[in-house]
Amino acid sequence: RRLHDDSVVHLRDPRGMRSGVPGRIALQPCAYGAAQRRDRSRYGDRNMAGIEVGNAIGADKKVTAPSATLAATDTFYASVATTGNAPSVTLTARWTHVDSEQMIKEDTLTRPTNSEFHLSKPDGWPPGRYKLEILANGALAGVKEFSVQ
Repeated sequence: RRLHDDSVVHLRDPRGMRSGVPGRIALQPCAYGAAQRRDRSRYGDRNMAGIEVGNAIGADKKVTAPSATLAATDTFYASVATTGNAPSVTLTARWTHVDSEQMIKEDTLTRPTNSEFHLSKPDGWPPGRYKLEILANGALAGVKEFSVQ
C-alpha cells in the first residue's frame, strides 16, 4: 500500500507476521521508502538542498521572496540550491503550464552550487497553475508548483 509521500507500508498483525489471520493490524513503515526518498535527491556527490520560485532574485542567485502565487506580469525566477563535494551538477529546468499541459521552456545549466533560472513574457502570463521540474544529471530531483493570478 502506498501513502501520499511514496513511502511503502507493510501490514502486519500484532505478532509481527504477515498473514491473513484475523486480528488487529498495525501499520509499520518500511525502511525502503525512506531510503528511496533520500536517494531521489542525491546525484553523485551533490544533494538537492532546495527549490524556490518567486518574482525577484538576489546577487547570490537565491529568490528573495519565495511565493506560490505570482502576477501575470512577473518574471518567474527559480533558485536551485545544491550541496556536496562534486565540483558541479547539470541541472535542467522544465517550466510547464499545467492547465494546458504545455511545456513552456526547458533550460540546462552546469553549476557548482546555487543556480538561477528565469522566464519572462512581456505581454503577460495566462492565469492558472504552473510547475517547475528540476532534473539533476538527467534524473528528476524536484517539482515546485505555483499559480498565476
